[in-house]
Amino acid sequence: MSTRKLETAHAGSQIGKMHLAGKQEDSRTAKLHNLKNLHLKTVVRECHGAMIVQLEYHHADGTENRNLFATIGRDCVTIYDDQYFGSYVGVVAQYVNSPTDTTSGGQLTTLCWLNSSNTKEEFGDALLAVAGKDNCISVLSMVSSSIVALMKGHTKEVVDVAACAARPDLLVSASKDGTTRVWDWELEKCLQVIESEATAACFQSSGRYLFTGNTFGHLLQWEMTIVPMQEMHGAGPKLSDNTPTLSSKNLGTRKLKA
Repeated sequence: MSTRKLETAHAGSQIGKMHLAGKQEDSRTAKLHNLKNLHLKTVVRECHGAMIVQLEYHHADGTENRNLFATIGRDCVTIYDDQYFGSYVGVVAQYVNSPTDTTSGGQLTTLCWLNSSNTKEEFGDALLAVAGKDNCISVLSMVSSSIVALMKGHTKEVVDVAACAARPDLLVSASKDGTTRVWDWELEKCLQVIESEATAACFQSSGRYLFTGNTFGHLLQWEMTIVPMQEMHGAGPKLSDNTPTLSSKNLGTRKLKA
């Protein structure tokens, strides 16, 4: 009795295996059919030779430069065009953060595209902010293939940079030195230093608020009030109305509840 049961079970097992094999074969046939209809559009061979730590498409200028995206790996930034080279992704520019008289160079850790609506280039530009372990923030121009702005102030590695959609001239950076800095990158000027221990930072779309996330797992909201320079200095030297700074007396912070 037990022998028949075993034989029956064995036969059922064989039928099950045959049924499974048939399904696998059907699956293989379907995959082969799909592969025959698959046309390879793009192959990108990255040249960083190291882990890629960030990749970002250009969304800062509406649709004008959305064909561009940038990658960071080690001390190198590569900018690609995925639209105007037919079936290929073309390399538009490459920047290596080499040591200079003003910066120590080295590994890059973060990047962001900037709004270039205020550019002086006749036919427009695409601007990319990059930063890393040399504590500096560089703004790269795709048109001139040069550094058009350099910001110094952090004393340790910069771990995040972000642009402000409502204010093309503003940039925020977070560093391992425990501070978050708000910059007017066009003037290469630091407008505000916030003691935040931030590891990430971004502007709210209107530019009214700045959000930071820190090493303790806290999400902080900072209220920003832009004050014209002449109001800050009273009867002192006056700069143009479009040269802003942040008023520290109006800068508030609160911990957001989960």
